[in-house]
Amino acid sequence: MNLNGVEYVPKRMFGKDAYFINRNMFTGVHLSSIFLRLSPEDREEALSLEGIIEYEPRSGLVMREYVVLSYSILSNKLLLTDLFQKSIRYVSSLPPKEPKKKK
Repeated sequence: MNLNGVEYVPKRMFGKDAYFINRNMFTGVHLSSIFLRLSPEDREEALSLEGIIEYEPRSGLVMREYVVLSYSILSNKLLLTDLFQKSIRYVSSLPPKEPKKKK
């Protein structure tokens, strides 16, 4: 995936890589899957596609704005590019997340 021109920050989460725009996570790797953050409308549309499911990093913990992409989605370059663009556009529109205060 080409992220040229996108200002993002990589961080380690869940023992794997995750990527942030304005301190808001937009994509990452969990186990052997890639997840994306989407707007509620785009998420609903994405979940109607075969090969996209809700992101549940732990049993019972569904991350409401995130979806997991199956291999069939990852191998569809046009669809994958569209989903990443939607994720980047949505997360870029969010206000910057405040850094956590040190205790």
